[in-house]
Amino acid sequence: MPSLTTVDGLTLEYHEWGTERRGERPPVVLQHGFIAGTQWNWVVTGVVDALVAAERHVVALDARGHGGSAAPHEPTFYGEAKM
Repeated sequence: MPSLTTVDGLTLEYHEWGTERRGERPPVVLQHGFIAGTQWNWVVTGVVDALVAAERHVVALDARGHGGSAAPHEPTFYGEAKM
């Protein structure tokens, strides 16, 4: 999976679908809820498939401590401002 590195050094994973549509319209950006990740909020529920079927480019980020993103144990890596 593609990833990015935050200013405080964490690796966050993101996912893309419908990349052949990139640039045609603004992408649909999905952010999961509090306890799940991209897979459980958007893939398993069929949301991603529906958006791709509607010919959209979809981008979803796994937040810190979720999905494939880094999950450090130190509390300094979390909090409202960092999430």
